[in-house]
Amino acid sequence: MRPNCETLAFDSTMRPAARRDLIVDLVRERQRVTVDFLADQLTTSRETIRRDLTELAARGLINKFHGGATVPEVSGTGPKAEGSFQARMQDHLREKRTVAKRAAALVSPGDILFIDTGTTTVIFCGRALQIIAAHCDHQLRLHRSDDNPR
Repeated sequence: MRPNCETLAFDSTMRPAARRDLIVDLVRERQRVTVDFLADQLTTSRETIRRDLTELAARGLINKFHGGATVPEVSGTGPKAEGSFQARMQDHLREKRTVAKRAAALVSPGDILFIDTGTTTVIFCGRALQIIAAHCDHQLRLHRSDDNPR
């Protein structure tokens, strides 16, 4: 469990990802925080906090406003929900590509797949569609061939 605001102890060697995780925790705990508050709590510069807030807002983890941040709005529709999905698309991208590549290697022409929704499956579909497109191209060439009686 991460520390709350009252027990926060900053480690000067903290990596940016760990600091950003703490920022998200503080925003969720307090609902609204200022750059000054975060800089004081994390004993880091306001410029660093602003850069972190920009990064976190781009990933949909917080809402950034001039001078601070709030928790993101939760909505099942609209740009906020889609932004969250888009942010998750970038999380662990290398691993998702590895999973997609390995899964695509298991697909053979003629296989029928049911693919559920998710950020990893979106990447997989890109790989699988390359296989399907290649298969369809071969079928089309066979269909157009002079040797084909059709």
